[in-house]
Amino acid sequence: MNYRKYRKEVRIYMKKIEKQLAAEYGQVAPEWDITLEQLADSYQLYLNIKEQIEKDGLIKKSIRIGKKGEPMEVEEKHPLFPALFNTQTNINRIVGQFGFTLFSKSRIKSRPEINDANDDFLNSL
Repeated sequence: MNYRKYRKEVRIYMKKIEKQLAAEYGQVAPEWDITLEQLADSYQLYLNIKEQIEKDGLIKKSIRIGKKGEPMEVEEKHPLFPALFNTQTNINRIVGQFGFTLFSKSRIKSRPEINDANDDFLNSL
């Protein structure tokens, strides 16, 4: 897959993911392209949001109108913070689908070895 439109960090990470997939499955299947693109999009968005929050600060001051109609300054979390959390969740979900987290690896059952052309994989389950 081509990752030219993504930031350098995303391109490097996605190439590592593809290398790992190829090592485990022999190739990167074309049907995985959409999921890999979603991972790249989510990681790029995560990095962009993270940079914006770092630039602005996690706590932002804003003016609200009080109960009596007077303006008052309040501090609140950056409005992009929920989006940052959502992108983290999405990245973890996709990475888990590929079995690249410790938890997901622990849930994958080992594949039985087929020693002979007559072995039937489905009957061995």
